[in-house]
Amino acid sequence: QRMDGEEGERFEEEVKEELDAVESVFAEELQDVVHEPEQWLRISIRPDTAGEELQVFCSLSLKISLPAGYPRKHAAEFHLENLVGLSDEDSREMQEELLRVSNEMKEDQCPALFNLIQTAKDFVNTRNTPSDDCCICLCPFEGDEEFFKTPCAHCFHAECLARWTHDQHVQARAKQARQGKKEEEEEKDETRCPICRGSLGQELVKLLSRWTEPLASEHSRACQQEAEEAERQRKVKQKETAAKQWEERRRKEEEEREA
Repeated sequence: QRMDGEEGERFEEEVKEELDAVESVFAEELQDVVHEPEQWLRISIRPDTAGEELQVFCSLSLKISLPAGYPRKHAAEFHLENLVGLSDEDSREMQEELLRVSNEMKEDQCPALFNLIQTAKDFVNTRNTPSDDCCICLCPFEGDEEFFKTPCAHCFHAECLARWTHDQHVQARAKQARQGKKEEEEEKDETRCPICRGSLGQELVKLLSRWTEPLASEHSRACQQEAEEAERQRKVKQKETAAKQWEERRRKEEEEREA
């Protein structure tokens, strides 16, 4: 028995109800739930990204144990497992915050599961940035910058990756033009990761279009301006050539008259 007497039975019933409620609310995130002989659960903690997997940069598993006497005599115990994208300092700060919440709930003799889970979720939301630098510009990620993680788990600033994919697209088109391929014969170049050459996937390419489309429009305008300038230079050169030819003919005619 976890406690003696009617009060103990009441607390045990409250703990059971709390576990049942957690199972109902967090059914998809729960990894393990044990009711007897010990009571504990393990839950996946991930940032809120509205289902966008490419925007998940950190995660962990949170194991919460409910010792005998919880919540009246003892606080809930917890352990962080399988940390991804979180530094040692992040782990330490998170444990301190969870310990604070657990002790506060114990002092109030209140169930702590929901508070601990929400505290962990709130924490990873504030740390949901890549721990490494951008693989293109080699600069760190700031909280207000937009960035992406590829399906192959490489992280880039959105603008850096968009610029790189745009440049690759332009180079591919230039290569096909040099090979004399007609538009209908051009190969479909698949957008690939700058690091491992793995496919970026249609979902990420679609998200990148917010940056690549303006780049494509800018490139198109630059190409048009370059073509117009080349045509202007051609006409200028044509006029200069015609003027030189006319001058040469005039000079020869004068020489013939003098002779």
